[in-house]
Amino acid sequence: MAEGVDLLKRIAERAGVEETAAEEALAGLVGEFMAATRKEPGKLVMEIPPYFDRYVAAELQHLKEDIAGLRREMNQRFEAFGVEMNQRFEALGVEMNQRFEALGVEMNLRFGEVDRRFGEVDRRFGEVDRRFGEVDRRFGEIDRRFDRLERWFLALGVPIVLGILAIIIKVFFGTP
Repeated sequence: MAEGVDLLKRIAERAGVEETAAEEALAGLVGEFMAATRKEPGKLVMEIPPYFDRYVAAELQHLKEDIAGLRREMNQRFEAFGVEMNQRFEALGVEMNQRFEALGVEMNLRFGEVDRRFGEVDRRFGEVDRRFGEVDRRFGEIDRRFDRLERWFLALGVPIVLGILAIIIKVFFGTP
């Protein structure tokens, strides 16, 4: 058993990894080997050759280099992606600013048109008010004319009616 622990330590040292990582890698390899030979894990089918530890260490080193290479590539891709996204966001910001400026110009034109139309409505309401003032003036003139006619009627009509009534009373109820 001590030989296996020493062997594991040597493999881990040569691979430059921790013992637990080397142990997990070896356990996986031995498990695959046992499954391939269809033997029980407790029974050894063959002896592990003396150079096997160097092979495992080399494989672990290759895996470590592959992982480091993948990390470098992943970091490069993330950096490239970050640069590309920054460029896209900048382009989007510029485009949005241009669109907002164009929209602001269009809105100013439309608000100007609305103001012009409200000015036209105000002018027309002023014209209506002027016409209502003219109608009020004419009604005032008509009222004055009716007042004059009324005074004339009272001034002339009442004595005529009283005279006619006096004649009727005199004719029918008059003195004998």
